[in-house]
Amino acid sequence: MLADDELDTVHAHLARTAVALLRAKKSTFRNKISSHIIESPLTFSNLEKYCIAATEKKRVNASALFIGSIDGELVVSARLGPVSAPAPVPSGKKKRARESDAGDRAEAACAKLLERDDVDKERVEVARGALERLLRDVKGPKNEEVFEAIGLRAATNAQTSSRVPSLMINARISAGLPLSIKSLRASLGARCFLDGLLTSNPDGLSSEYQLPNLLPDGGIAEVTKECGQRSIFLFSAVS
Repeated sequence: MLADDELDTVHAHLARTAVALLRAKKSTFRNKISSHIIESPLTFSNLEKYCIAATEKKRVNASALFIGSIDGELVVSARLGPVSAPAPVPSGKKKRARESDAGDRAEAACAKLLERDDVDKERVEVARGALERLLRDVKGPKNEEVFEAIGLRAATNAQTSSRVPSLMINARISAGLPLSIKSLRASLGARCFLDGLLTSNPDGLSSEYQLPNLLPDGGIAEVTKECGQRSIFLFSAVS
């Protein structure tokens, strides 16, 4: 645990790092939480660099790093005081039901692609595992469900020669809930965290990243946007 006289120094280091790596626009330190409003989109590569810089010399525990969206903007934060214990994970029947639901949703997201002859089945299986872990392990601070929609998308023949990843995990994450960056990285795994991004402004991305078929409950996103909140959109290439 950091001593009180170290907190301002660590926050200043995190703020400088956020400006350099995440294009931070504003930093605040309140209630031992170092928060940084950053530009969208945020690449996984820069997020990884930030985590390394934040945790070097044991300044911050990796479990204390979070990402979320507030007032329509991406926010990265670090808890410099004691990190509260996560909400109890359901046990017994509830736990098995949650794991089964995550597995079923991951299977459903991959089912149509597994029927295609032009898709690498091994990579689809890698994506299926990542989807299941995301749905099972990435939760809000009170164990809330955070994924409003999630899916797997293969590039069309017309896109295969472009910069669009041939196989990509897509998700929409609820606004206002801080997510553990450590859990997010671990759930995606090494092969799905190499190339990807997070954004609260998908309208600024190219048409290949617009996902009308992924978002059957898009009304949720529209309501939160009207209230000044924006969901986080995740795009992750499967390598």
